[in-house]
Amino acid sequence: MINEVFQASQLKNEFKSSEVLQFKNGSVIVIFTLAFTQWVSNEKIINEMVSGVEAKKASFLHTVNIDVKSITITATAENFTPSYSPTSSADPVFTTMALPTTSGSAELTTSKSLTTSVNCFPPDEPCADTMTCIKKDLFCDGVPDCPDGSDEAEKRCATTCDGKFVLTGSSGYFNSLNYPKPYNSNIICRWIIRVNQGLAIKLNFTSFETQQFGDTLNIFEGTGQSKILRASLQGTNPGVVRIFSNEATAEFATDYSENYSGFNTTYSIFNTSELSNNEKINCNFEDGFCYWTQAFKDDGEWERISGRTLPLMTGPNFDHTFGNLSGFYISTPTELGGGQAIVQLFSLPLVPASDPVCLSFWYHMYGVNVYRLSVNIMKSDMIKKTVFQKEGNYGNNWNYGQITLNETSDFQVIFEAHKTRGLSDIALDDISLTSGICKESIYPEPTLVPTVATTTSLPTDCGGPFELWEPNTTFSSKNYPNNYPNQASCIWYLNAEKGKNIQLHFQYFNLKNIYDVVEIRDGKGVDSLFLAVYTGQASFPDVFSTTNQMTVFFITDKTGTKKGFLANFTTGYRLGMPGSKIRDKSTTPG
Repeated sequence: MINEVFQASQLKNEFKSSEVLQFKNGSVIVIFTLAFTQWVSNEKIINEMVSGVEAKKASFLHTVNIDVKSITITATAENFTPSYSPTSSADPVFTTMALPTTSGSAELTTSKSLTTSVNCFPPDEPCADTMTCIKKDLFCDGVPDCPDGSDEAEKRCATTCDGKFVLTGSSGYFNSLNYPKPYNSNIICRWIIRVNQGLAIKLNFTSFETQQFGDTLNIFEGTGQSKILRASLQGTNPGVVRIFSNEATAEFATDYSENYSGFNTTYSIFNTSELSNNEKINCNFEDGFCYWTQAFKDDGEWERISGRTLPLMTGPNFDHTFGNLSGFYISTPTELGGGQAIVQLFSLPLVPASDPVCLSFWYHMYGVNVYRLSVNIMKSDMIKKTVFQKEGNYGNNWNYGQITLNETSDFQVIFEAHKTRGLSDIALDDISLTSGICKESIYPEPTLVPTVATTTSLPTDCGGPFELWEPNTTFSSKNYPNNYPNQASCIWYLNAEKGKNIQLHFQYFNLKNIYDVVEIRDGKGVDSLFLAVYTGQASFPDVFSTTNQMTVFFITDKTGTKKGFLANFTTGYRLGMPGSKIRDKSTTPG
């Protein structure tokens, strides 16, 4: 900046060079030298610097503001080893620039003070020192990135939900906005939980009710940009969540519609080093995933479920523990039309026992496309050893599995389910570890259901064309407004121009509850993403895609029917996204 200012000044012939010697604390304190080919008065130097700064003769000055009234110059030729010789060498002038926020410049008697601030360009935002820009996502993430730590200031980061940000101590609580009254639309709240090193965090929900598929509380292990998603909670009854770290991040985000009473969360601490192998393994999933973890980087996650899974003809009707609709179990992702997935469940590291132990569990593999369930042992070398494996459709039954383990070094147990496209859900319940070798099972060995060859495919005549484009945007269940048929299996692809997205609206909706369903997916094919499943009779919210394609499935069972549904869609730019206008597509159904 100094070079550019003087090279554009009346002293350009006399000016030789400048050199920055040091940066000191304050906002910025810059110490530098100026060298001229002949003697120049301090007043002349100041005038030229002031003129150059005011005229923005240096490109640096387009992003930094300097208080020209604070510039001072002091000649200090005696401080430098070169002797003064007006004919053969430069006469150095010692100067300083200070950009103070407090009293940093006052400490220097030979200084020129420059009060500066930077203009940050999106997605960056300025720190409190006005000199540093960091990405917006780095603010309030639990890790200081500004030099002064202002990006994590409590005043800035306190949530709109309950006014809290960093939670410390061995216990505490946080809650959604307005709890127990309904929260607001389009809000994001983030909390950082930090306990003593070596401890872990346990989250209990005294109350939890959010919009399914719309409003989500995500729980991460760790803080900052390296945090790892460990739980994604929505709906009701999320169970207990355990984070095996002394730091956790909780983020609550809501969409534009359907606000519920929200949640109240308490946290406490526990020590994993105090857990026995049995405590680490035993789980019936009634209060959550116990001490089991899963990797959200997999193709999908195990889901904790009560009652039957959807769609029908795959997965359990009830849990194994209680054998009724009240109990919980875990299942591979219950998404109609989903693609292939490998879903894993990890135990905490286990210590070898002096005697063999018996690992037992109940598994459910029902559906014409069910593939494989494996149990693996993994040691510190990260090599997996398969100790149990089943493939195929074993019918709508809970089956017993057991394995004798006799490991001599630390190890982990990993349940690994391979899911294929279509009806292929795999479920687990009642995992336990007992001392001694496994005894002969009193339960019969399950038998595979014979595979029936079929050439049938999803029909394309279920109330509309297979592919839909504007202006042909209305479709319905077959026979609407009369009852739809049993065992229907239908699919529609909704399409928009590239760059647009889709808003789907149901003008009328009445299906046999639970047993007949409509599933909506974002996109088309194996890479499409789950958006919603609707069943029963209700006025459901509109569904928005993020791409220019949407897939709609309609599946019915073999008994009982209703009138079905009538739907239409429209396309546009950023429909349903923040700042966009939602279109009213409601009409009177025929």
